[in-house]
Amino acid sequence: MRKFSRRSAIGLTSAAVVSTLMPKPANSAVGNVHAVMRGMDGELYHAIGVLGARADSWSAFGDVTATSAGDPGAVRDVAAAVVNGELHVVVMTDPGGLMHTIRHAHGGWSPFRDVKTTNAGHLYGVWAVSMAAIGNELHLVVVTIDPFGLHHTIRYPDGGWSRFDNVRNAVASTPKLPTDVAVASAGRELHVLVTEPTNFGLWHAIRRADAAGTWTEFGDVQAASQNYPQREPLRVGCAVADGRLYVVALTDLSPIYTSRDPVDGSWEKARGLAAIVPVPGSFFDISATGSGERLHLAGPASDWRLWFAHRYKPISGTEPWRGFYAVQPYPGNFVGVSRVSLAVE
Repeated sequence: MRKFSRRSAIGLTSAAVVSTLMPKPANSAVGNVHAVMRGMDGELYHAIGVLGARADSWSAFGDVTATSAGDPGAVRDVAAAVVNGELHVVVMTDPGGLMHTIRHAHGGWSPFRDVKTTNAGHLYGVWAVSMAAIGNELHLVVVTIDPFGLHHTIRYPDGGWSRFDNVRNAVASTPKLPTDVAVASAGRELHVLVTEPTNFGLWHAIRRADAAGTWTEFGDVQAASQNYPQREPLRVGCAVADGRLYVVALTDLSPIYTSRDPVDGSWEKARGLAAIVPVPGSFFDISATGSGERLHLAGPASDWRLWFAHRYKPISGTEPWRGFYAVQPYPGNFVGVSRVSLAVE
C-alpha cells in the first residue's frame, strides 16, 4: 500500500480545516448528522451533514488532529455518539490505544485523553470499537484480539469511566473470536452486534436496562434471518429507526441488510442491499445511525470516497430510499476514507 505523509498529503492550514460553519440548505432541514472518519493517511476527519427534505448539504472535512484536540497517533478505528448535544469520539490508535475527545456545542474540541489510563482499566490488543448514548451516559464496547474478547465500559456524566467488563464473564455465549462490533441504543437498552468469521457468524445480544446491567444470550442473526448468505462477515453497523433495529453487515465487501422487530424479536429475511438501492461498488466499512423514522448509512467504497444514503419509514409496504451519493467536498488533495462512524444530533 502506498504510504502517505500524515500532514503533507493534506495540504491544508489549520484555519482551513477547523471551520464549523454550515451552508444553509435550499430546503427545510430535518436534522444534522456527524461523520467521523479515518483517512487513508491515518488522520481523523469530521464533517457535518445538514439533512434536508429534498437534498443534503455537507461541511468540508475538518482535520480533527489539527485542532486543539491534538494528535492521538495513527488512527485505526473510530466510534462516535452524541450525548447532550455534544459529539463524543473514541479512536483506536496504533498500537491498540484508546483515545477520547469531545466536540462541544460551540464547535471546539477537547484534548484527547487516554481511556485506558482512567479507571476504565487497561486492555491489550484492541481491534475494533463502537459506542452509543443511553441518557447522559456513553456506552463503549471494544473488541480485543490479544486475547480475543468483548469488553464494555460506561462514561458517566461527571467524566468518570467504569471498569472494563469482560462480557464473556456475564454471557457464556459471547462469541469466542469477535472481529468487529456495532452498538445502538433503544430506550435504555444497548443492542450489540458482533461479527465472527467462524461459521460466518453474526451475533446479537442486549444489555438490559436493569440496575445490574444484565445481558441476554447472544443469538445467531444468520439463522434467525433465514437466508443470510454463507459468506464471512467483515464489518457491521446497526441503528434504531422507526422503532426497529436495523443491521447492515459487509460480507465479501457486499452489504447485507436485515432488521429486528421490537415486539417479538423476530428478524426479517436478510437481503443484499444492492437489490434494494444502487450501491457504488464494494464497501470497506459501514456505519449506521437513526433519527426518528430515518435510517442513515455511510461507508467508504472502492473509490475511497464516502458514500451516504437515507432510508425512510416504509409506507404501504414500500421501502423508499435516497442515495447512495458521494459526500462532497473534500478539503485539498484529500487521500480518501477507510473507516467511518455516524452520529446524529
